[in-house]
Amino acid sequence: MTRSAFIYCGTESASVLTGVLADDGTIRHTGSLSVAPESDALVSSAAGFSAKLSGAPRVEWVTAHPSGTWLYSFVSFWDKRPGILRTHAIADDGELTEVDGGEEEASCHLKMRGYQPCHAVWQGTLCACAHYLSGDIEVFDMSSGGSPRNAAFARLPGKRRQGKFEAPAFGEIAPHCHGLAACPGWLVCCDAGQACLVVYSLDQASGQLGQPQPCSLGESPVVGSAGQALVAASMGPRPRHVAFTAQHERLAVLCECTNVVTLHAFDMADGSVGPALHTCASFESMPRSVGCGIARSLASLLPTKVALLAALPFGLAAAAEVALHPPSGRLLVTTRGVPRGGSLRGLDPQSLASLQDIAAGDSPRSFTFDRAGSTLIACVKGGLETYRVAPDGEVSSRTVSGLPEGLHGLEVDCVECVERSA
Repeated sequence: MTRSAFIYCGTESASVLTGVLADDGTIRHTGSLSVAPESDALVSSAAGFSAKLSGAPRVEWVTAHPSGTWLYSFVSFWDKRPGILRTHAIADDGELTEVDGGEEEASCHLKMRGYQPCHAVWQGTLCACAHYLSGDIEVFDMSSGGSPRNAAFARLPGKRRQGKFEAPAFGEIAPHCHGLAACPGWLVCCDAGQACLVVYSLDQASGQLGQPQPCSLGESPVVGSAGQALVAASMGPRPRHVAFTAQHERLAVLCECTNVVTLHAFDMADGSVGPALHTCASFESMPRSVGCGIARSLASLLPTKVALLAALPFGLAAAAEVALHPPSGRLLVTTRGVPRGGSLRGLDPQSLASLQDIAAGDSPRSFTFDRAGSTLIACVKGGLETYRVAPDGEVSSRTVSGLPEGLHGLEVDCVECVERSA
């Protein structure tokens, strides 16, 4: 029996990139599929952050159905209009095709209610999506595979502007839904804008969400330069991603501005999150012992954008993702800009003790595993990296696969791996 591992990437562009993972860890680019509606043909090829702000369609996340038969791309139009969910069929050779829904065409190009879909997680055949800009959560029933159905919608608690939706100003305190984690009966959200977690009960049968339960994360140290302390004081810790440990009894929370991971008890009976049991740095560095008081004083005087510019010369890092390695139970964490590249850190799931630190490529962001958990695929600036992962979670054998000529300007920021056996 032979195994084929197909790779799909979101690239902050209007296309999903496709590839094949070879046994030696290299990834061969095989093509791309545009997800831009025909009405956006003029802006779909635009690149850069300014194009993103203009409302050009951008694939912010991709995820596959548990059956491996369907791929879903979450397309953002910034604050110009709500996102859309596109459905693609995965052929036996990994090629993507748009689903022809016939009379059910709307279900294959599902209009969302929130703005900037940025992350999605699965619980059975339910798929929950985080909308960053508008601070919303949507749950979709994917039990029919090619015809997703809206199941629930919720807005994070917090103050919002009235009238037509506009993106909150840079540094404005507002609900910003980022990373999600799900387990039987519960959905946990990182509210990066208000520095807290929000927990919802999740009905597996209907996809309905219960009332929000905000959970404060408390104070945490800052890891990094004096400039890092200034950014953290100005923007807050910004919880970015959250992951359950193997038995769902604990939650690991990663904050991108303070570069820390905290471990909390989680009560499956009522969804309550306890105070931090353990805290550690997201990369090989010590928490700051001086300068944070001065940083807080400066942050109270400077606009957020000015504080960020003042911090840049000192060097900044940004914790990116925390995820569980299923075979070993180890937690793995990526951090960008250490000092100009990135790092991958392995953590003990019970104590957050550092088990391994290895250098990664430039700006590692999200990552995923193959089915066996023996290969880690990470997004980095300019392409992808793969690593061999031992059954105990030890990472080795880094392999770099750059983007083909003509695609070097794309930012690969999410990746999915789908396997087929023949």
